[in-house]
Amino acid sequence: MRFMRSAIIFVLCSGVYTPRADSRHLWAQSAGRTPQSENSTSRSENSTSRSKNTSISRSRRDDSKGGKKSKGTLTLAECVATALNNRPELKAERAQVQVSSAQVQEAKSAYFPSLSVTAGYERHKYSYNPKGGVRPQGTPRNDWVLGSSLNWSLSGLMSTTGRVRAAGAKYRSVKEAEKAAKRQVVLDVVHAYYRVLEMKEYIVLLEATLERARIHLKYAQRLLDVGKGSKADVLRAEVEMARTRLEMTKARSGHRQAHAALKTAMGISLEKDVALKGIELKVPEKVFRPVTGEKRPEQESRVHLFKSYKHLRGAAANDFWPDLKLYGGMELHEDNFFPRETNWFVGVSLEIPVFSYYGKTARWKSARAQMQEAKARVSEVDAKIALEKKNAFLQLQEAKEALKAARALEASAKKNLEVDEKSYREGVGSMVALADGRASYFSAKAEVIRAVFNAFVKAADYRHAAGKDVTP
Repeated sequence: MRFMRSAIIFVLCSGVYTPRADSRHLWAQSAGRTPQSENSTSRSENSTSRSKNTSISRSRRDDSKGGKKSKGTLTLAECVATALNNRPELKAERAQVQVSSAQVQEAKSAYFPSLSVTAGYERHKYSYNPKGGVRPQGTPRNDWVLGSSLNWSLSGLMSTTGRVRAAGAKYRSVKEAEKAAKRQVVLDVVHAYYRVLEMKEYIVLLEATLERARIHLKYAQRLLDVGKGSKADVLRAEVEMARTRLEMTKARSGHRQAHAALKTAMGISLEKDVALKGIELKVPEKVFRPVTGEKRPEQESRVHLFKSYKHLRGAAANDFWPDLKLYGGMELHEDNFFPRETNWFVGVSLEIPVFSYYGKTARWKSARAQMQEAKARVSEVDAKIALEKKNAFLQLQEAKEALKAARALEASAKKNLEVDEKSYREGVGSMVALADGRASYFSAKAEVIRAVFNAFVKAADYRHAAGKDVTP
């Protein structure tokens, strides 16, 4: 017994059985650290990884706190403002508003009487004297005429009123359609903006993951060099690095595509460089709360369009009335210039067109059918928007639960990775377990990034569906 106790003490004191000390020494060397600083460095690895994952966001926040902004960076509000100025469909909507405004003025012009001024010259050959008596046959005569005439349809005022109201309602419908187009443009920019930031954060995560995989590979190679590792561990680490590099290539391509989509949403050239101001990867609780819905411009536009067709139907019905007109005029007439003989006339006429009845009937039926269609479209749009709002709220709640689950998954994967790394450093774990733990942690972090930006997007979708301002 005394001999066995002495042997155990000798082994422990001589350092023959020191896998933990040797493994930690090699781990520190592979990471580019000294053994003395390994304890403090290992405690700061997780915070370093977190700082890499959010380096862009923190740097942007530091700029904003100091009242300065990095040159060339754009906030979401600035991207939206650029889009509202540059998107071609909004320019088309503004032009359509101007067209509708001009149509209102055109409809109002029918209230005024028709006033025309005429001037003319004719050379005649009469066999009689227009002033009386008989002229010699074949004697030519000059005619100079200056005159004006006035026509005013009194019964047409009723139809004009209906058409003016219809044009005004259509103008308001087009204005609401312009608002709807602006809101859709803003939503497009929000989607593209958050997609770019999501891919940027994903690339940062991949960079940190690639750095950790490099450390794993270097450590496995050192263990193999001193005869304490296996070739399988080295190959496993190389596979992990290759897989991460492949994912990095895909992420960078996705980031470029997201940038192109954002530039298109902003209405700017694809060749223009755009840098975005990062955001903190935290979703405020208030974005998940329900909001009171408001009538959206799409609904208002349909309502005004229905009113426009209703007024047109009334105007078409008024066209069946007889046309009561006031007219008058004056002429200066003489065979010498400047004419001085004055002729004038005034009168009232009542016209009842006979064969235009069929055309008026068809016009009234067309206006009635358009009014019925517009009324049905109002109900259709209301139902679609109600369903859209309901689905958007459910998706927002789903995003909230997904974010909560992703945070929990990240915490569990982080603890599991810490255990795997510690076991591998101490020589009791395998590279297989370490690689699996690293993959699980990377997947969990990626899920958190996706969940955060998905929550921002779903919050914007819900506010858009509820008729609220989309931008936070």
